Amino acid sequence: MKIIRITDISNIYFEQAWKLYEDSFPTDERRQISNQTNIMEKINYNFEIITKDNHFIGILLWWDYNNFRYIEHLATLPKERCKGFGKTILEQFINRDTKPIILEVDLPESNINKRRIEFYKRIGFKLNNHYYKQTPYNKESSSVELLLMSYPSCISKTMLDVFLKNIASNKIDT
Repeated sequence: MKIIRITDISNIYFEQAWKLYEDSFPTDERRQISNQTNIMEKINYNFEIITKDNHFIGILLWWDYNNFRYIEHLATLPKERCKGFGKTILEQFINRDTKPIILEVDLPESNINKRRIEFYKRIGFKLNNHYYKQTPYNKESSSVELLLMSYPSCISKTMLDVFLKNIASNKIDT
């Protein structure tokens, strides 16, 4: 597997990546293209394309902050799911740095949501008990109640506050 960081929408993989992004995440849990263009220029934002044998298989979109890394979006193409790519992507991501990792998951209200939580747990992520509502990605979106998972351990209330302060400024379109 190869990881390619892209910083603008002119990359040859961007169109496929954007389609996967839009198909994989509800409107309230993703950016509009206009804001994505601006976000990609930020030095601590990483829009990564995952390829295998020069074929696009997925995306990993994440932020690098002083005290933690935040996985904002992870998705693989539907035809590439259940082949171990998600696990490999996350294991490689974990091994890149020693900073704690935070990510969001949907509430366990469906079988697929429960399976996602268990997937992350098998890799070593911990389910946190903090109440959390995702900041809207744009003015037309609503806040979404989600759960936070973290690696290698649960985050403290103090770390939650740091997390909220950092991510809030990167969500809403201006």
